[in-house]
Parts: sequence; C-alpha cells; structure tokens
Amino acid sequence: MNPSRASFKHRIVLLVFLALGAITMLAIGAGVEIANKVVQGRKSELVAAVDSAQSIVAGYAAKAKAGQLPLAQAQAQAIEALRIARYGNNDYFHVWTMDGKSVMHPFKPEWEGQDMRGKVVDANGQDLVAALTGGLRGSTSGAAFVRTQFPRPGKTEAVDKEQYVKLVPEWNWMVGSGVYLDDVHALVRNTIIQGVAIVLVLLMALGGVGWWIVRTVLRQLGGEPALAAEIVSDVAVGKLNIDIPAAPKGSLMADLAEMVESLRKTVS
Repeated sequence: MNPSRASFKHRIVLLVFLALGAITMLAIGAGVEIANKVVQGRKSELVAAVDSAQSIVAGYAAKAKAGQLPLAQAQAQAIEALRIARYGNNDYFHVWTMDGKSVMHPFKPEWEGQDMRGKVVDANGQDLVAALTGGLRGSTSGAAFVRTQFPRPGKTEAVDKEQYVKLVPEWNWMVGSGVYLDDVHALVRNTIIQGVAIVLVLLMALGGVGWWIVRTVLRQLGGEPALAAEIVSDVAVGKLNIDIPAAPKGSLMADLAEMVESLRKTVS
C-alpha cells in the first residue's frame, strides 16, 4: 500500500478552485453584460435625440415643399433650432450635406459652407465627414452608426465616441450627434475590480473552509480515506498481517488498528 495524504487535499483544493473559477466567470460575464446594457442605453438615447432633431429639420423641409416658407428661410430656421438644442450631458447636434459641406456645428461656425472632407480627422486618422457620409450611403435605413475617437472637451486623450447620423433626403442633409463611451469602460473596469475583490475574499473564505474540512475529515479518519478503505478490504478477506500507520486515538484508523490486533489475538 502506498497511501498519499495529499490526494484528499487535492480534491478539496480542486473543488475550491472550480468554485472560484465559476465565480470569476460570473463576475466577468456580469461586467460584460453591464457594459453591453450601458452601451445599448447610450445608443438608444442617441438614436432618440437624433431622430427628434431630424424630425425638426424634416418638418421645416415639409413647410418649404408646401410653400409655407421660402426654402432659404426654412433652412435657416432649422439650423438655428438645432444650433441651440441640447440633450443628455450637454450633448449637441451637427448637420452636414451628403457631399461633405458643413451646414451647422454649434462650436465651429467657421466651418459652415466649407467642404470639410479630409479636414476633421479622429485619433485613428479616420476622416469623420467621409466616415459619416460613407456610413449613410451604405445604409438601407437612412441612418448609420460610426465609431470614432475624439478627446472630450478640455481633454487631450482621445476616447471612444459613438456617432449617429440620419438623412434628410429633401435637402440632402444628414443630422447627427455623438456620445462618449469612456465612462462605460470605466464602469466595466470598476465592475471587474469589484469582482476580483469578491473572488479574493471568497478564495480566503473557501480556502479556510476547505482546510477545515480536510483537517476534520483526516482527523476523524486518522489518514487518507483511500487507505482506510483498502485496510477494511484486506481485513474483510482475512489479511491480518497488514501495517496500519499510527493514528490519533478515537479515529477510524486507530479503531481499525485495535480491531486488527484483537483479531490477531483471537486467531492466535
């Protein structure tokens, strides 16, 4: 017989690590799920805002088409309506023509009337205007999302910004806006950190419980469970010339040793 006290411990350790692995996967999954829900919420807010802005412009376009307003006046009123419009965290709207000219940007009035293709580039070298027009041309719904990277106002580090544009076909305009997503990444990072902290606490708790179980069971058995089972099998078939390791008094091994010794005396 070659008993190994470590085998039972290894089983307990494996059980603990499997439980921790499951908890870790749940924590990561929760972080990803939270991120997806927050991103979808931001995108839904962005879509609702741009849809509303596009409806305003479409309303003025309908008035111009019906002859209720001169075209130039209708366009001027639509531009001014969107110039002061805000939503969310002071987010704004911008308007471009499908051939790349700036119609309205509340913070860049000097752009208006200029062809801005190749002049507004994000941190990845992506031409913003070309990306927006390209996204719309490739869309069958008249709307498109475009992921870009720009610094927040007053900052220098570029972060993810989701752009959404919608076509106003009557005037060949596209109305758009964008929302930053860096705080979503921060939320995910914090969620993962919290998950890791929980896993560490559980590791300590489960490790303590596992060690207590190992010590309690081994103390009650007096040795490795597999060894105890092997000794019982040997005794059952009449093998009494077996060596039983010393074990704490009151344990199964100690009782087995007394039983085997008693049987030896009886047989003698």
